[in-house]
Amino acid sequence: MVNDPREEKLPKWAQTELSVLRQEVARLENLVNASQQEFPSSAISYSTDYEHWVRLPEWTTVRFENGKGAEVFVTAHPRFERRIEARSNNQLAVKPMSGNAVELCDEE
Repeated sequence: MVNDPREEKLPKWAQTELSVLRQEVARLENLVNASQQEFPSSAISYSTDYEHWVRLPEWTTVRFENGKGAEVFVTAHPRFERRIEARSNNQLAVKPMSGNAVELCDEE
């Protein structure tokens, strides 16, 4: 990341804060890169922004909680079975959204 030449005119505390933030960004980028190298062939990944994806080990199960005690467990079987399995401790409703998307709803 290239420093903006205008930063030299900022107060010392702001320059220090920018430096700390740059170090944190570099640390997180290294963490993402390390996880992608750890599971390079995995077809399972997650993202919070649809741009930066982090790979997870094959057959990873992800748990979602709704805050009311209900949990949904999702396991992807990507290589041979090409399916996603979802289980819950409550009833689940599968609602079609389009030809290539569904919505899983916790039915109370």
